[in-house]
Amino acid sequence: MRLYLWSFRVGGHPEHLTAPVGEDGRRALIIANALDDASAHVRRAGAERELAALVGLGVDAVELDLREYFGQEQRLRRDLAWVSPAWLRGGNVFMLRYALRQAGVSRLPGGIGRATNRHNAAP
Repeated sequence: MRLYLWSFRVGGHPEHLTAPVGEDGRRALIIANALDDASAHVRRAGAERELAALVGLGVDAVELDLREYFGQEQRLRRDLAWVSPAWLRGGNVFMLRYALRQAGVSRLPGGIGRATNRHNAAP
């Protein structure tokens, strides 16, 4: 699994973030659930800003709201199969962890990294 860790926006080396995109028809994914405790307007603006950043890099990206997957682990597993990379937007890490757990990400083999990036995962 490849990780691209940066503390602010797309960071200083966006080419590393975008490298896996486009392989096998995959798209990038934004998970903005760390903003779930913000107003709807603030949450939407935060997600749209990150989507625009990826589009600006020439990446096809969509938002996945984990709240729509609470209790639906198999559906989440199926929908993550076409994604690489997944961008977990910053904010309230406790809200993000709650959403990851409720959606069943912690029960996926290897978590979200392996589910979204199988072709880069270590054996």
